[in-house]
Amino acid sequence: MHDGEGHYDITERDLFVRDYQKEMASYLDGLKAGREDRLDRAIERIRESRYVCVFGAGMTSHRIVFLLRSLFALRIDFMCDNDAAKWGKCFYGDLVCLSPAELRKHRAEVAVIVASIFWEPIYAQLCEMDFDQIYVFGEYRLANRDFLHDRDNLPAIRKNVLHLMEILEDDHSRGILNVLIRNWFDPDFSGAVLKAICTGDSHYPMGIIDLTDQESFVDAGAYNGDTLLEFIDRTRGSFEEIHAFELDQGNFKALESTVNRLDGQTRDKIHLYPCGVWNEEKMIGYEAGYRKGEDSRISEAAGAVNVAKVVRLSDMLKDRKVTYLNMDIEGSEMEALSGAEELLVRQKPRLAISIYHKPRHLWEIPLYLKRLVPEYKIYIRHHAVLDCETICYATI
Repeated sequence: MHDGEGHYDITERDLFVRDYQKEMASYLDGLKAGREDRLDRAIERIRESRYVCVFGAGMTSHRIVFLLRSLFALRIDFMCDNDAAKWGKCFYGDLVCLSPAELRKHRAEVAVIVASIFWEPIYAQLCEMDFDQIYVFGEYRLANRDFLHDRDNLPAIRKNVLHLMEILEDDHSRGILNVLIRNWFDPDFSGAVLKAICTGDSHYPMGIIDLTDQESFVDAGAYNGDTLLEFIDRTRGSFEEIHAFELDQGNFKALESTVNRLDGQTRDKIHLYPCGVWNEEKMIGYEAGYRKGEDSRISEAAGAVNVAKVVRLSDMLKDRKVTYLNMDIEGSEMEALSGAEELLVRQKPRLAISIYHKPRHLWEIPLYLKRLVPEYKIYIRHHAVLDCETICYATI
């Protein structure tokens, strides 16, 4: 703080921020030496195994198998799952699912890749069964391998991450940022590091998002209504309005079904929109995704099979009160926020914006929000035991 006589008072907060910045700068500078990528080392060790198995024949593994095959040309020999109904069946074309007992016969010569949100009990189970090579893989680190592997990106990462540390409201946010960045370049394949920063209060972290009975909630990327139902539960049905936007046609039908099961008084306060959110109104293509519509995403590539309308939130809600905006739209958050600028500046709603779909979103979205509404207090929280569900919260 400037004292008016050419001097600055350095606060205790400033000193803590500088410590975080110094530590992060030193870490990122050390990466310039071009040391071997830890993920690449793990993939090479897996290649050397006689067999490769992906444990978890569920929604999470679909994308993991695709990425391992397409980006790393990794041979996968079979699947494994604790669900007896899946044993003996083929997944992803040619991968037979073994029982854990069958898999154990190969424990000395198989690398097991755990691809499940329930990785922790599976990891413990495999350790108890004396498997030597166990890896917990998340989609994020695999999908963004090229960006993170390119050392030419380090100067921009360094500059933006250090700037982000300055604007974050608390040391908890800075600590989470520190762990996430380090896990990009030195991933922990046991899953323990991300578990340590994970909190289970997604969308409603204590002391950041406190609800009243006067809320008007906007859910961008409403999926099948799961987040909407949680909001209703947390407000005990006492709120003013809900505005839910969903691009995927299949998801929207499920969303309608969810809302139609509610009591009439609650249902009358909910407005559903069969469209996505963007920085302009138009028709746009989208990919239905791998996980039953959970990861549907906008695609501007030519020849898209699915087409839907996208709109600007500032236009759609220009005459509506908005107190809390949740946005999880699979990588289109920056475009959608651009289309909501007037709304954000005018009403300054509390925000919960996903920042894990693209690496640059980790700093790009928080810095953008702080520039747009300087009064915003910016927080980062991580809500999953894998490398996803990182959310930027903004409050006044």
